[in-house]
Amino acid sequence: MTKLVESPANIADKRSARKAENRIAIVEAAESLVLEGGYGALNAEALAERAGVSRRTIFNHFASVDDVLVTRLNQYFNRIFEESDFTVSGQNPSMETEMLSNARNIFMSNALEEYIAPFAQLLYALEMDSPAKFEEYSHVILERTYDIFLEKYLEAYPDLPYLRVAVFASNISETIGEGVYYYLTRAEEMTAKVAAEAPEGTPAEALAIEALRQCVLEALGYLGRLVQGEFAA
Repeated sequence: MTKLVESPANIADKRSARKAENRIAIVEAAESLVLEGGYGALNAEALAERAGVSRRTIFNHFASVDDVLVTRLNQYFNRIFEESDFTVSGQNPSMETEMLSNARNIFMSNALEEYIAPFAQLLYALEMDSPAKFEEYSHVILERTYDIFLEKYLEAYPDLPYLRVAVFASNISETIGEGVYYYLTRAEEMTAKVAAEAPEGTPAEALAIEALRQCVLEALGYLGRLVQGEFAA
């Protein structure tokens, strides 16, 4: 499981180290419970047992059990953008082309394997057990993706109309979401297609990662073709 918070080994004060260790254990326990049993498996008793801490310790760190899960999702989300090549030059004649290029770069990077794939699987486990929670969290995530693209490109392209940047930032975030969701709902089928073209002996996890990548890149490809006017009547 991906380590997303500071290692206790790097913290000099033993009490602080213990607190950090407990926090890591709690968020990782929340993730494993949801992956195994959906949102319904996440409760204070199960979380305390899985993390090896008391209920009191959980609520010393987090406002609620839901807050633990939100923290884990936020950790993944933040790392996706921290670890990806997301430099906005502002020099491309087409802002839309640069935004598409950056979105593709994120899904071609190591962030896909390290953060995006487990992030997507955690969201999908939520949907399987609690569609309402999936809708709640995925909506927030799309909004955050939109905000990140909007902020960066408004700064890089100050002479462009706000609406032009805003509309395309919305299109990008929705397109990425559609690509990820397409993979999650057809994971077995899409992975089998990738496996048919991959070298024999390719690990199953690598096949799944590549299938996710291809789904998102295909979705972004359709958006690129739309920008170029290919689908114009």
